[in-house]
Amino acid sequence: MDGNRRWAKARGLPVQEGHKFITPNLKNICNVSTKLGIQVITAFAFSTENWNRSKEEVDFLMKLYEQLFEEFMRFGGVRVSVIGGRSKLPIKLQKGIVLTEV
Repeated sequence: MDGNRRWAKARGLPVQEGHKFITPNLKNICNVSTKLGIQVITAFAFSTENWNRSKEEVDFLMKLYEQLFEEFMRFGGVRVSVIGGRSKLPIKLQKGIVLTEV
């Protein structure tokens, strides 16, 4: 999911416009992967360096990730497992992760 920020900047758009592609792109990747028989995919979504971005951008991303996990709870046939630290994530997002991983 790397490059959404650069994509928006290259087009003179706010970075949030690029980030909005996270959910539909990831859903599309899951759909295509399922059709191709691919059983495991890894999506790199947020690194520790991303915490250095503006609070506005980080907050925007956290809201997008909350929505993404809500989508995955309704997305049949996909098992989600989150790798990495969660302690700094908003509580609502942490809860969404736990509910999705069940």
